[in-house]
Amino acid sequence: MDFRVFYCDHIADFGLAESVELFRVIEETVAADADDNNPVANALRTCFLEDISSSEVGEASKSLMGPSSRAYFDFWHVWPSGPAIGYIDGSGSPSER
Repeated sequence: MDFRVFYCDHIADFGLAESVELFRVIEETVAADADDNNPVANALRTCFLEDISSSEVGEASKSLMGPSSRAYFDFWHVWPSGPAIGYIDGSGSPSER
């Protein structure tokens, strides 16, 4: 199971402190990778933030995001007012636009 699926399925099981810590680590990792050289930061962007950007879970998680992760998320985020830009079900590449 990929982490996005786990997070979406179990968000109600996360306590506030766990959620804050998760997004703190995401922000720290993404913000430190301005040159896009860190594969972990890339995975957090493309396999997590992009994938939750078109979901209710993503909408609910926005307030937990730091400025770098939120800016990346917002680029992909269109929920709930319109169609998703990326493919949350993995049936394509959200990077191909």
